[in-house]
Amino acid sequence: MKFATGLSGSTPNRSIRQFGKYAVVGGMGTVSDFAVTVFLIEWGGVTVLLAGACGFAVAVVQNFLLNRLWTFPGSDHYTTRGQMVRFALVSLVGLAIHLFLFSLIDRTLAPHWTIWLGSAERAFDWSYRFAKLCAICVTLIWNYTANRMWTFKSREQVVSP
Repeated sequence: MKFATGLSGSTPNRSIRQFGKYAVVGGMGTVSDFAVTVFLIEWGGVTVLLAGACGFAVAVVQNFLLNRLWTFPGSDHYTTRGQMVRFALVSLVGLAIHLFLFSLIDRTLAPHWTIWLGSAERAFDWSYRFAKLCAICVTLIWNYTANRMWTFKSREQVVSP
């Protein structure tokens, strides 16, 4: 019966809506990450690595707040600080998964793209873009599942055996 009602006892439609909200929040975080990174590099004179770290941090905070308020509103029985630490840990593991998969897929497929497309320049573009898309999809699933089951665990999940 638990399978039919989803991970937290919710209906499948509620779980799908919740995942959709999570994906929207993640998209907004991606835009913020990119905007902060570009702004700091092009107008702030900040190094690429520091700008990227700042963009990531802004997106994590933004995503946490939006997910707590909109995607998982029933999880407010936890302290904000405790949830933020959990969210940050899930995000850091997600970042590690993302970077590992991105690098692995790009390195593995890069030589094949040149053969398939007949151009090293086009192969470079396709290889890293495809790898990034795959890494984003896997990381989205990891982050959503870990945050739903750990960071934003609902009251029903806490009470049920």
